[in-house]
Amino acid sequence: MLLDPREQLYIFGDLNMDLKSIKGIDLTNFLIRNDLKNFVNEHTRVCRSFYKDKKKYQTSKSLIDVCISNHDKVVDVKVIGCPFSDHKFVVAALDFTPAKIKRFETIGRSLSEKNLILIGDHLKDLNFILDPNNNNADQIWAELKKKIIDILDLIAPLKTFKERPQDIAPWEDEELLEKKKARDYFYLKYSNSNNSFASSDDYQKYRNLRAEFQSLQRQKMKDYFESKKIKDFKNSKLYWEFYSSSIKIKSSKTEDFMPTVFMFEDTEYTDPAEIGNVFNTFFTSLSSTSLSSESDCDNYIDRTFAKLKRENKIQLKTGLFKFSHTNENIVEKLIQNLNPVSGAGLSEVPSKVIKHTCSSLAPILTKIFNHCIDIGKFPIEWKSAIVTPLYKNKGDKADFNNYRGISVLPPIAKIFEKILAMQIMIYLNLNGILFEGQHGFRNGHSCETALHELISELNKNKNKTLISLLLFIDFRKAFDLVDSKKLLRKLFHYGFDKSALDLIANYFTDRFQTIKYDKKRSPLMSINLGVPQGSVLGPLFFLIFINDLAFIVEFLTKIFADDTTFDKDLNMLIERFVLKLKPLLDWCDHNKLDLNWSKT
Repeated sequence: MLLDPREQLYIFGDLNMDLKSIKGIDLTNFLIRNDLKNFVNEHTRVCRSFYKDKKKYQTSKSLIDVCISNHDKVVDVKVIGCPFSDHKFVVAALDFTPAKIKRFETIGRSLSEKNLILIGDHLKDLNFILDPNNNNADQIWAELKKKIIDILDLIAPLKTFKERPQDIAPWEDEELLEKKKARDYFYLKYSNSNNSFASSDDYQKYRNLRAEFQSLQRQKMKDYFESKKIKDFKNSKLYWEFYSSSIKIKSSKTEDFMPTVFMFEDTEYTDPAEIGNVFNTFFTSLSSTSLSSESDCDNYIDRTFAKLKRENKIQLKTGLFKFSHTNENIVEKLIQNLNPVSGAGLSEVPSKVIKHTCSSLAPILTKIFNHCIDIGKFPIEWKSAIVTPLYKNKGDKADFNNYRGISVLPPIAKIFEKILAMQIMIYLNLNGILFEGQHGFRNGHSCETALHELISELNKNKNKTLISLLLFIDFRKAFDLVDSKKLLRKLFHYGFDKSALDLIANYFTDRFQTIKYDKKRSPLMSINLGVPQGSVLGPLFFLIFINDLAFIVEFLTKIFADDTTFDKDLNMLIERFVLKLKPLLDWCDHNKLDLNWSKT
């Protein structure tokens, strides 16, 4: 059990567990695990008893009356003798003076409208020449990045900021807050002055600043809402995510707390740096329980696709797929769709800067993207992520297994991934490759559409007076266990040519991640398995990886992400149900994806 450290907790009374003996070891461990402190240090019970067998009196002492808290409001505790009980009085003095809220500090840049204009002016004159004979993608990106960072350091150098309060509007940035502070300063100055309003220079300055603040606030509010899409208002989940910074409901918390103690392999971790390292090791060392050899897996995939092609379940109507060059219009449109408040990742080039300087950066990025397609390489930094552990809202918060890693990649990397993903989707749709019952991560498809089709099938069976048998399955750590070599083998069978396969293979090579935990980052660690959650290509590659499963199992199938449903008329399934499950188990074994039996 873990307590929420944001809630002030006070425990007074007799817990009947002696903190000065081995009898209180469970209570002592509970206090340590939850950062609680007992402020009583003296014995609180003194008992003098006569023992007939020993024919003498003996005195026992224990500390069982406690004053426990997770805050420093307890300023003094006294233990006073009691004339009518062997328990002593415990008296505590508490200080409930409102404490000044301490805001965390973070490192960032002042990207005000004025600074963004200056940055844009400098980038217009950026001298960047791409050598077509240079096959070193890392060097090419490093040269451009250095030029951008040099401009940022000149105009908006890194400095320390205090985190924004929770009760201010999401469009209020440093520039607006500074303008507000100046307005309020001159308001107080003129209001404390003996001069009349008409003759007060301070009053005129206040009026001017008030008008400037109102104008700037309206513009920032307008820009903020223009950066949002229609789906942000139609989807209920996105709606609450969008408004959570300004709308507080009774059950809401200012932030989701993380425990200060984690357990992993019978070892306790309390230091944030160590916790981050263990998270990184945990996420990068996941593996399947399958015992099938690599050659068996490869042969299984080859046999499967050969059978699907013979049965015309996979028909390629176009030529082999290869990535083609993009153009400035597409790149510029994707940049304009960037969320300006999304993280910069390891690149340290903010989305806000990329979006504001779109016209200057789009031509340069277009050349780099096309060059990466030509040489079949991603810069390593574009494949390296800052990963934040996200609690699954189920199970013990101190258990690493109850977290998934969400990756933050550089914005420029996500633009490049979107370009590649768009081309792949066009090819998949033209050839009708994706199973029609696949409802996850596809435009026009969702959990609701999968549910609608499933209910329709159930109603059809009901009208025929048939009983439906359904099997819901879930994959364990689905995204994290996707094997890139097996994915590439499937892409080959789906008609991807060598140049496309080489670029995708490079996408999975030299991937690294660092864990961000409690504002600290762990060292970079290599990722050898899985597709990154938080990337653009990751979900698409997962869909392709599990696509053949629907053709293997002879059930009517609806698929939503890693949650899969099989159903068929009970009169046909009841006798053959176990036999029909064998293809599913074989597929999981040879694709090295594990079923999560607790959710199946």
